[in-house]
Amino acid sequence: AYLFNDYWEDIGTIRSFFEANLALTEHPPKFSFYDATKPMYTSRRNLPPTKIDNSKIVDSIISHGSFLTNCFIEHSVVSIRSRINSNVHLK
Repeated sequence: AYLFNDYWEDIGTIRSFFEANLALTEHPPKFSFYDATKPMYTSRRNLPPTKIDNSKIVDSIISHGSFLTNCFIEHSVVSIRSRINSNVHLK
């Protein structure tokens, strides 16, 4: 047996996967992507960076290749290649 004292979440369902991602928006999160002692390795994406125009984003995660225009996003997870247009409020 191995005693594991670090972060682990069961993400075997769509709901648990979403909730684990949403938990990363908490202050402080249970897990940090920015800890130099625990590097995160992933596959590269051949996508443009996310573009954000005239929008407000609070405690949220925005994935690659998204376009956000004149919107308000709060405590949300926006998936890859998403488009959010004017006057949208996600919470």
